[in-house]
Amino acid sequence: MILASLLLAAVVPLTEVLDGLHDYELGVELEATVSDVFADPLGGEPLNYFLILAEGEKSIFLPMTESLLAGESPFSLVGSRIRVKGVACFGSRQPNRRYSGRIFACTEPGDFRVVERGSTDPFAVPPLPDLSRIAPTDLPSLGRRRATGRVLAVWGGDNLLIAASSNEVIRVSLVRAAPPRYGETVDVVGIPETDTYRLHLSRAAWRPSAAKIAYDESAERVAARELTIWRYGRVVRIAGRIRKTAEPGERLVIESDGLLIPVETDALASDLGRFEKDAMVEVTGVCVFLIAPWRQTAPFPKFDGVVVVPRSPDDVRILATPPWWTPARFLVALAVLLALLVGIFIWNRALQALANRRGRELMRERLGAVRSKLQVIERTRLAVELHDTLSQTLAGVAMQIETAQQFPGARRRS
Repeated sequence: MILASLLLAAVVPLTEVLDGLHDYELGVELEATVSDVFADPLGGEPLNYFLILAEGEKSIFLPMTESLLAGESPFSLVGSRIRVKGVACFGSRQPNRRYSGRIFACTEPGDFRVVERGSTDPFAVPPLPDLSRIAPTDLPSLGRRRATGRVLAVWGGDNLLIAASSNEVIRVSLVRAAPPRYGETVDVVGIPETDTYRLHLSRAAWRPSAAKIAYDESAERVAARELTIWRYGRVVRIAGRIRKTAEPGERLVIESDGLLIPVETDALASDLGRFEKDAMVEVTGVCVFLIAPWRQTAPFPKFDGVVVVPRSPDDVRILATPPWWTPARFLVALAVLLALLVGIFIWNRALQALANRRGRELMRERLGAVRSKLQVIERTRLAVELHDTLSQTLAGVAMQIETAQQFPGARRRS
C-alpha cells in the first residue's frame, strides 16, 4: 500500500519542478497553461512538437508527438489549460535544438488532457514582464508575450524594429504575415528572445494599435566607423560611394570611410534604377545590427553585420553622379585600343606578306624579261657576227677572182 501510494500521481506546482524537487520522479502530475507551440526543427517520425507550459512568469518545455496528442492540433492548444502526467528530466544539449535544460515529458496518450480551452485570440496573452529579473536562458520559456510599439524600420519582408512605450527597441521576426508600414503603431505577439544586446520577439504576429508612442527619430550624421552597438535602433546619416547596385530584394552597398556598409532596399524598390555604381549618395536610415538570438548551446551569437534601413525613397539622396571616366570605362577603352593595335599589327603583317609575295612575283617577271632581252641581244650579236664573217669571205673570194682575171698569163705560166 505504501509503494502504491508513492506511485499515485500528485499535482505539483511548476515552481517545484523547476527547482528540481521532482527530477526523475515517476507519476508527477502538472497543471499549467500552454503559452506557445513550435515544431521540432529536427522533425522526426512521428513529428515532434514542443509545448511551452507556463504558470505566472515560470515555464517549462513539454515535448510531444502526434501520437501523444491523440488527434489534437498542437497549435490550437495555445492558451488552453492542460494537465499532464510524466517525469521531469533534462533535455538535449545538441547545438541544433531550440531547447536545453530541464523539461517535462510524458510517454502515454492518456497522460495528457485538456482541462480548459483557451481563447482563440492570439493577442490574449500577458504583456512582456520586467526583463531585468529574467535570465536570458529563461526568456524563450516565457511563452508568447505581447508588446506595443512604433515601427521604426521594416526589412526583408518579415523583420521589424519597433520602439516600445518604455523607449526600448525590440526586433520582431514575423511568421506568415505581411509587415506593417514604417511609422505605424502596432501590437506584437511573439516569443521573447535576446541577442545579448536587444530583445527579440520571434514567430510573431501583429495588428494595428491606437496607442501613441513617441520616439526621437532625428537623424545623426555619423562616420561609418561610428556605427557601434550603441546606435542600434537610432536614425543615422552617412555619406558614401555606391560600390554595388541592387536588384529588388538585394542590398545596396556603399563605401564610407574605407568600410562597406549594406543598405536595405525594401523602401527603395521603385527607385532602384536611379542608383548608379560609383555615385556619391547620402543615406538616412535606422541602424540595425543583425545578430542571431542567443542560445545556451551557442554562447556567442552569430553576428551578420550592420545594415542601414531607409524608411522611404527620400532617405537616399544622390550627391554626385559617377564621373564619366570610370575605371570600368578606362578598362573598356584600353581593351578597345589594344584590340585596335592588335588589328593594325595583324593587318600590317598581312600587307607585308602580300607585298613580299607580289615583290617575288614582280622579280620573277623582271628576271624573265631580262632573260628574254639577253637572249635577243645574243641572237642579234651572233647574227651580226655571222653576217659580217660571210660577207668578208665572199668579198675576199670576189677580189681574188677579179685579180686572177686581170692576170691571165700569169696563171698559164704557173
